Amino acid sequence: MRASENAIKIPPTLAIQENAVAQLQVKAYIAQHVIHPYCVQTATGVHISAPLCYSDYKVLGVAYQRQQESYWCGPASTVEILAYLGIDESQANMASYEGTTKSGTYFGNVQGALNYFTPPGNYWLWLIPNVSNYSSDWWNDMYYSLFNRGKPAVDGIYMSTANNIYIDYNWEVLMKTYSQNSQVWHIIASDGLSDSTTVHQAHFVDSFDDGWPQYQTLGNWWTGQSQMIATSQAGAGLLWAQQ
Repeated sequence: MRASENAIKIPPTLAIQENAVAQLQVKAYIAQHVIHPYCVQTATGVHISAPLCYSDYKVLGVAYQRQQESYWCGPASTVEILAYLGIDESQANMASYEGTTKSGTYFGNVQGALNYFTPPGNYWLWLIPNVSNYSSDWWNDMYYSLFNRGKPAVDGIYMSTANNIYIDYNWEVLMKTYSQNSQVWHIIASDGLSDSTTVHQAHFVDSFDDGWPQYQTLGNWWTGQSQMIATSQAGAGLLWAQQ
């Protein structure tokens, strides 16, 4: 992760038809697993009486690793997930494989790495194909990846003090120390979901260490579903385990 960088680029193409088939599979799974009386309102993440219901809580327990370079959030997140899946790779090797530069990592290369080191075609890229339903799509894909496949996801995110989009763990305070219009592109592993409170929560693993203990970012964090979706929408989307 670095401040004020253009690290993440949206891949130029997406297999729309294949993704549509995958989404049907996800929705069929969700429909068969209505196991909690609370439901989520698509737009805000607040529990209401609605058709989309989920289980209370799940965190896979991905162990965080401090990224060894300020611009290695992509390689570090990939290595964190591979380690959880029992595959040992170094951040340096992953940075080389993913073509990481001081400007960051092309998000599509993270998908390529995950599919190279795990069964081919395992991780799919979701790019918010329809603004009207992006909230439920993001949650459904995360839910399917974690609950059905037992595998973490990866978020390509964008945070900015200019438009007030940030993950709520002192990022706003941290970025304002750079400048009022500071912006951050970042890649993080996501390994948990919860709807046990009135607002849906997402759990993620951050590899970046800001070096300031009072605003520590490195480690495991919960944040609101709406914040994660907002930052994903502004960034590169979500890599989730479809197989």
